[in-house]
Amino acid sequence: MKSKQRYHFFIGKGGVGKSTLSALTGVYFALNRKKTAIVSLDPAHNQQDIFEIGFSEKPKKIAERLFAKEINLDFRIKKYLKGVQDHFRKTYNYQDAFNLKNYYKILKFSPGMESQALISAFNEIIAELDDFDILIFDMPPTALSMSFFSLPFSTLVWLKELLKLRTEINRKKEIISRVKLGKVQIETDKITSTLTKKIEEFEKLTFLFRSSRIAINLISNQDKLSLHESKKIISLLEDLGMRISSLIINKSSVSEKNIENISGYKAISFPLLQTEISTYENLRKIALEHQDFFENLLKPEN
Repeated sequence: MKSKQRYHFFIGKGGVGKSTLSALTGVYFALNRKKTAIVSLDPAHNQQDIFEIGFSEKPKKIAERLFAKEINLDFRIKKYLKGVQDHFRKTYNYQDAFNLKNYYKILKFSPGMESQALISAFNEIIAELDDFDILIFDMPPTALSMSFFSLPFSTLVWLKELLKLRTEINRKKEIISRVKLGKVQIETDKITSTLTKKIEEFEKLTFLFRSSRIAINLISNQDKLSLHESKKIISLLEDLGMRISSLIINKSSVSEKNIENISGYKAISFPLLQTEISTYENLRKIALEHQDFFENLLKPEN
């Protein structure tokens, strides 16, 4: 990946305008000579309706330096589960004896499976699109977005405890081996190796999520429900050691100076648009008309 490649996440309550601002920001970046990809992680996939173009897992060119792709969540869950199944086959030679593969049909309904699949997809995307300057992620509704961000941190806790347990098991095996055989048989422990590798992967991810390469743009409306949910999102992210980069009051009817700070963050406003928000040409006009907003939005990058 490019050393200065940045990732913009657009999050917030459903219906506040995440997809619209994701699309407009992507257009703005491309107009400013940044090779940009808009990635829809939201199962609703509103980017198709906004650009009036069908998107898929394969990046599709919209305009000069602007591409888009959408993540098929069902496909990603199946791909993630297949990876788990393949890992079991390689690690546990006795898997077939327990018929574990027969349970994968119901595993897709397990809690957290969607966020696991999205994290796996995110890792693949940043590797696949490593020649892009900017990746913009149009995020799913709040619950799944927060699960996505928190999963690397919570998974690390489990992995480190499992590694401690595995280390203790191996230590006891060595003691038994000394008693029975008078010597210790040293062999590669596949489970320890896998746990160590996974810990390294998730440590890199948590570091990235807290780095300056990540910009989390929180979108809200002026209604009480949107503002209340925005405060909850800020609190949840801060519990993870993460901070939002921008707080945007979308469809605003008041000037920026009249918007109160929310949880210590200064909000910037984006007006309720009177023009049609569809097709690249319309989005291009809107982005050019509101250059001041996007320059203000992207100040943390400078």
